[in-house]
Amino acid sequence: MKKTIIFIAILVIISPQTFSVTWSEALDIAAKNSKEIQSAQKQVEASEWTYRKAYSSVLPQLSGSAGMSETTPDSSTEVSRSYSSSFSLSQTVFGGLENLYNIQSAYAGLEFQKANFNSIQASYYYDLRSAFIEALTAQENVQLSRAILKQRKDNSNLIQLRYDSGKEDRGNLMTTKADQANSEHDYLASRRELKLSLLKLSQLLQTEISSVEAPKGLAEAGEPDLDKLVIETPTYIMNQKQFESADIANRATLSGYLPSISLSASRRSSGDEWPPNEGSSSWNWSLSYSLFPGGSNIADSFIKGSQLDQAKADLDVAMKSLRYDMQNALNGYLNALESLEVAKVQLSASKERAQITQVKYMNGLVNYDEWYRIENTYIQAQKTLLSSQKSAYLAEALWNKTYGGWVK
Repeated sequence: MKKTIIFIAILVIISPQTFSVTWSEALDIAAKNSKEIQSAQKQVEASEWTYRKAYSSVLPQLSGSAGMSETTPDSSTEVSRSYSSSFSLSQTVFGGLENLYNIQSAYAGLEFQKANFNSIQASYYYDLRSAFIEALTAQENVQLSRAILKQRKDNSNLIQLRYDSGKEDRGNLMTTKADQANSEHDYLASRRELKLSLLKLSQLLQTEISSVEAPKGLAEAGEPDLDKLVIETPTYIMNQKQFESADIANRATLSGYLPSISLSASRRSSGDEWPPNEGSSSWNWSLSYSLFPGGSNIADSFIKGSQLDQAKADLDVAMKSLRYDMQNALNGYLNALESLEVAKVQLSASKERAQITQVKYMNGLVNYDEWYRIENTYIQAQKTLLSSQKSAYLAEALWNKTYGGWVK
């Protein structure tokens, strides 16, 4: 008995852990396991160091060295040793403003990567939310399909009894039997769809998920200032930083027409003892100017100017496109919320009517066709509500993604 208990315990430990997950828990798991987010974060860190590195060009460059040499003549056993040391310093006093533009360009690159990180986050969490809603809908569809199957079975049994008593014809009986068969197929298909949707969610979270819990509800869209919101989106910021980089590169062409000035100093020592005490010091400054670099500086001015014009046009197109996409997504969300409310009202009405018609049918006050039509209307209303709920959740996720956010 003890061996059996131990064996079962081992199986539980080594078996994959599966559990039900809420949306907030899914967000926590994703933050820890998402390779896409981790990769984007590392890119931001690399850009931060690239920005810091850009400052090295305006700071002094220091270097030092020390050495010892030993000589033993063939005709003597005496060993001659000599020591040396040196220290040098160089500083670019004026580099034609190129160093300044390099720093500005590196900072624009860092801001671009930060916006790109936010964009990747928004896209990933949109995909995650979509997979979560797909799993939730599939889960609720299994329950709905099971309830509809029961309803179809009850209807089939009812018509069978009425057929046996001679109150219904064979065509009506076969119709209800066919509906039952179709509902059985829908139920089995819904279970397969649930399994597939949970697999997709599990792969995104890199954790085995057995079920999901329904979110608290849908947030109100409100009346956001889209003109203000659009310039805060990661996509707009990325285009803005590309424009800034092009502007910096265009202004940096001025360096091709300016001189560069540098200063350097050194101290060298040598001797047969350590530390060496005989030495010399020197310093110098230099000014250089490219009188004619083959016209490359002129060509660079035209090239960078054209690229700046292109970046400006791209920024304008991006802003208009973003503004339209945001309005479209907001409209879609508002429409989905309204459609959901309509679906709730329709379901309530069709349910009430189905219950009333059921009583009338049993008492012979309505015929089969009328009862059958209202039954189907009620079943379709249940499916429509589930579909409208899914559409509303997905529209909410898309609206959040459009401005670089996600459902919290």
